[in-house]
Amino acid sequence: MKSGTNPEGLVAGEAAGVFLLELESHAIRRNAGILAYISAWGRDAEPHPWTGKAPSVARGLRNAFEETFSVLPGKGEEIDMVIADLNGERARANEWAITAARTFPIDDKVRELKHPADCTGDCGAAMGAVLLATAIDIMSGALPPATIALATSDDDGARRILCLQAGNYSGINALAPDEYEKSPAVVPAVIEQHSDDASFLWLIRAGLIKAPHTALQDLKRHDERIEANLDGLCRAGEAGWEISRKSLRHGDAGAYFTTSFLAFKSGDRDRIAYPLDKGGTDINAYKGMVSALGWLPYDEAEPSHKEISHCRTATSPVHRHSGKHHSPPRSRTFSRRCRFRSLPVTKGPCTSCLRGIGEEE
Repeated sequence: MKSGTNPEGLVAGEAAGVFLLELESHAIRRNAGILAYISAWGRDAEPHPWTGKAPSVARGLRNAFEETFSVLPGKGEEIDMVIADLNGERARANEWAITAARTFPIDDKVRELKHPADCTGDCGAAMGAVLLATAIDIMSGALPPATIALATSDDDGARRILCLQAGNYSGINALAPDEYEKSPAVVPAVIEQHSDDASFLWLIRAGLIKAPHTALQDLKRHDERIEANLDGLCRAGEAGWEISRKSLRHGDAGAYFTTSFLAFKSGDRDRIAYPLDKGGTDINAYKGMVSALGWLPYDEAEPSHKEISHCRTATSPVHRHSGKHHSPPRSRTFSRRCRFRSLPVTKGPCTSCLRGIGEEE
């Protein structure tokens, strides 16, 4: 297949793959063989994607590699092999050449580069599954490399790196069997999926509410899916917060909902301030933050009240909305009349609430 932007052409392919990630403790209980474990990962977005007019400088791919290397003991020196989604396109090859020269440590080590697309063809979105299957097949061989990095890219600018290591996590870190439950493994890729799914499901919830074919039972099941992903983020602890916090760079309302939910649930002053400061006057941020407040039971969100109550008198309409919605349940009713009746008598807060209601309407 040839085009004006790709005169060299590429071979088209088809593939599909399904992978199940599992905690090491679960695999040990069922006596499953552990072929590899995820030791690090990274992601970023290329500011000048291939489809744009400006040439790519491989900034997104380099940043994704650097994020991955930052948590590895050798800072990338332990990488023995890279499996990339190079498919014959000149733009991908140029981006990889820049990344390899500027990102990997300067040493005498020869890192093997594999690109399965020369055998399978370009399988589109399924190339990630092809790369992972190739890596697992190589690691199950007689002399597997200790560490393999997988690199994927897409036309829209997304860049993803996944680092696999042979063996099992406990063998490398010498955890005793009775410590599995005390030190649960956090798989970053799974936590990132929880964050993305919670944000996405929350975004489509607004459409489900208005859809005439959506029954109450359908909405209940949808909310349970959101709660399940939020629960996964909460159980991940600090890792869940960090991954959710980084998603705010995308700026969509779903990311603000997920991050604000974790912040308000924690009651931590710095975490609560983060989405408020990051959102500024963005109306999408307001929608996500207000929904996060409503998603929590009031007794759980109450510790956040002192941190948010000052927003009622803020100059920003978005912050006033956030402060107005963080009110006792008696004022958060569907009836405008009830809402007016529950307003405080004090002139200052009353004026702020009235102005906020007017802006909302």
